[in-house]
Amino acid sequence: MTGLMGSIGMGLVWGWLLGSRVTARRSALLVLVAATLVPIAEVQILTGWPGPALFIGSTVIAGWGHVTWRRALWTRYGPPS
Repeated sequence: MTGLMGSIGMGLVWGWLLGSRVTARRSALLVLVAATLVPIAEVQILTGWPGPALFIGSTVIAGWGHVTWRRALWTRYGPPS
């Protein structure tokens, strides 16, 4: 159970990182997405098959939350200088 909670926590951190790179060039985003395979493999080795699904789900949720939050800030205050 602890490993599954760790998978969720790792996914939340990783998703927040990916969400912060939404303005990066497409090639940089592709590298980050490809780099996501490493933590997925690590989670699978440590927890078995439920872990990667929880990791991917929490990554998507955190990334979506970060992108939504940044867009709200851009709408209110303008893009970063």
